[in-house]
Amino acid sequence: MLREALDGMATPRPLPVLIEVGHDGGRGGCRDLEGVAAVRDAVLAVDGLALAGVAGYEGSVSHARDEDGLSAVAGYLRSVRLAMDLVLPHADPRLGEYVISAGGSLYFDVVAAELGGWPADRHVRLITRSGAYLTHDHGLYSGLSPLDGSAPDPAPGGRLVPAIEVWAPVLSRPEPGLALLGAGRRDLNWDQGLPVPIEARGLAARDAAGWTIDALNDQHAYLRLPPEAPLALRPGPAGYLAPLHGPRPLAHRRHRRRRRHGRLGGPLLLLTKDPLAPEKDGP
Repeated sequence: MLREALDGMATPRPLPVLIEVGHDGGRGGCRDLEGVAAVRDAVLAVDGLALAGVAGYEGSVSHARDEDGLSAVAGYLRSVRLAMDLVLPHADPRLGEYVISAGGSLYFDVVAAELGGWPADRHVRLITRSGAYLTHDHGLYSGLSPLDGSAPDPAPGGRLVPAIEVWAPVLSRPEPGLALLGAGRRDLNWDQGLPVPIEARGLAARDAAGWTIDALNDQHAYLRLPPEAPLALRPGPAGYLAPLHGPRPLAHRRHRRRRRHGRLGGPLLLLTKDPLAPEKDGP
């Protein structure tokens, strides 16, 4: 496809190409070194392309940081390095440096260990692509990130902290054990579980331990309250919700909602998301 697009086109500089290395059952990418060699040779045959290195994504290999998960990820990354060894002798001399790249947000430490350490004369740059450091969450990454829950010895100031929060007003209290909040699927990403209440704020802050969100509509969250809930929620209070799993177009919506809800003058409820909770939609 690139060869056809560049055919007969005058280009001021070549287009750098990274060969993607995949794995069985994963997304795109070459499944073995024979595939890498075939793509390498196809790139070399096109003057307008410049062979620049390899890339991969280890986040689909495992979702755990136990011994088996880390071993599987390291094994995959070693295959990415072998692919770079196959590509580097043929890399385009018109380029000043070459790239090896990987890195979701759970294994960037393993990426650095397995794909780093190239001799200076090879001119190889390791690039990690760990997007969730931008909006570290209260659930999945809080529990598993090597800079948070899976860190063996947390250093003061050395942990990531959640970067996005949602404060939702209580819209109604139709039943003793149920409150409807003014935030839903349009405000909270929920691909890794439903939001979890963190804090209720009114005249005084209240911990929301034991409260749960069990369903979302487009603009509403269903908050289930235990009988001993310390705060008699009523329309007007609000709550804090914290979204999980990666960057989403949430910050803009959050600030807009906080301005609007600020006029209510009542308590707030702060929510996060539980990646282990079953997902179910509201009616």
